[in-house]
Amino acid sequence: MNDLLIGKQLANFRVERLLGQGGMGVVYRARQKTLDRTVAIKTILVSQMSDRSIAARFEQEARAVARLQHPHIIAAIDFGQHDGRLFFVMELVEGEDLESRIARHRHPDLLDAVTESLAWGIARQAASGLAHAAEQGVVHRDIKPANLLLVEPPAGFPLPPGMPLVKIADFGLAFLATTEAEANTRLTAANTTVGSPHYIAPEQLSGATVDARADIYALGATIFHLLAGRPPYAGLPLTQILTQKLTAEAPSLR
Repeated sequence: MNDLLIGKQLANFRVERLLGQGGMGVVYRARQKTLDRTVAIKTILVSQMSDRSIAARFEQEARAVARLQHPHIIAAIDFGQHDGRLFFVMELVEGEDLESRIARHRHPDLLDAVTESLAWGIARQAASGLAHAAEQGVVHRDIKPANLLLVEPPAGFPLPPGMPLVKIADFGLAFLATTEAEANTRLTAANTTVGSPHYIAPEQLSGATVDARADIYALGATIFHLLAGRPPYAGLPLTQILTQKLTAEAPSLR
């Protein structure tokens, strides 16, 4: 855990505590000294810094999110490098992700009803954010329950009582689908699938051109999971999931 920065200074930010850690990076809660506000900071693990594709993908995530200004997308604040470590600063969102919300429904003691109105309210908000991303030439490519954050809406925000505010997070697999950049921003190896297999669109498996429609497919699979309590193709091994997506009709919610 020597890679962690808790209690240390990262440029203009004082790192306070760990929020999450994955195979490639770490997310912290931090304090921006100049503006005296709390933010989230994502950094690449030192052990991954030598991999140029990871560093390039990380920088691309920051550039993709910086193009987006929408109430249903996590806002970018800053990007930089400090002591050889890349960091990306975002607004800090206090709440839970949709995956955690779904998991609560499996435990009767924690159950709160998932109504169709809640499901479609979440879907509409996420679709609004994805439409904005598409207008800016950004394709997320990894929409799934874990990447939809549910927070308390600010006072006066036009949502029905009890409806959470949705924030789309983690553009780590996004690419900029602009004509001049598309060919240069696919940072994964050729024929490599990116995304989460239960939710990704068939074209992401076949190597076909991926555009904003892939995000809408993944959002549909996410809402399927919310309504059914399990994702499409639940219980199947990975090879069967891939085969079914490429050769069969999508499963019916019924």
